[in-house]
Amino acid sequence: MYFLFFTSGTLLVYTYVGYFLTVLLLGPVVRRLRRHHLADEKHTPFVSMIISLHNEEKLITQRIENFEALDSRRIGASYCWVMIVQTTTPGN
Repeated sequence: MYFLFFTSGTLLVYTYVGYFLTVLLLGPVVRRLRRHHLADEKHTPFVSMIISLHNEEKLITQRIENFEALDSRRIGASYCWVMIVQTTTPGN
């Protein structure tokens, strides 16, 4: 019975105090061992724009102009255009 009492007490103390002290002591060690990843400023992300239109032939140029108006130079992105256009004729 004493074993169960002291084991429970030890686990409670570790939960509230021991874990905090373990993280406090191991935090600086882990930070020193971790490699710092620096962002490569020359890297430009590749962004794919997928435009899906259905019976909107009149809006294709407006959509393209809207996407081209995005400030891609701010993030240094290059685009790949993919257009999926489905039109139906009256009577089909």
